[in-house]
Amino acid sequence: MGFTGTRTSRSLVAPASPTPTEALPLSVIDRVAGLRHLVRSLHVFEAGGRDCREPAARVVIREALGKALVEYHPFAGRFVNGGGGEAWVACTGEGAWFVEAAAACSLEEGRLLDHPMAIPKEEMLPEPAPGVDPLDVPLMMQSRF
Repeated sequence: MGFTGTRTSRSLVAPASPTPTEALPLSVIDRVAGLRHLVRSLHVFEAGGRDCREPAARVVIREALGKALVEYHPFAGRFVNGGGGEAWVACTGEGAWFVEAAAACSLEEGRLLDHPMAIPKEEMLPEPAPGVDPLDVPLMMQSRF
């Protein structure tokens, strides 16, 4: 039996307060052209007593991301080509791409995402912002309620 998910909201989450505007070079390993690719990672957490479907819980996650982006401001920037054709991170404060989604099943009904997955991974991971190359965005996040 398969379950589906629905993306309900898509937007950029900017840092909660001003951040430095700078360009940072990447490490030697991160500059290797053949290693530049999108890393997709799925992390599942139980609600821990709070119903994450509550509108307040959704706001808390979005606000927490905005606060985290102040301390980790390069994740709110964009990858750019710097001097000599090397990739840099432009700390622009544009924000991280954040997608909210809903599922018509619980984690238990979805077999806690064990293999084979009851929900297709394409529905569990964020899709890139329209018109934005996903390789230019350091962080995309999708939260399922």
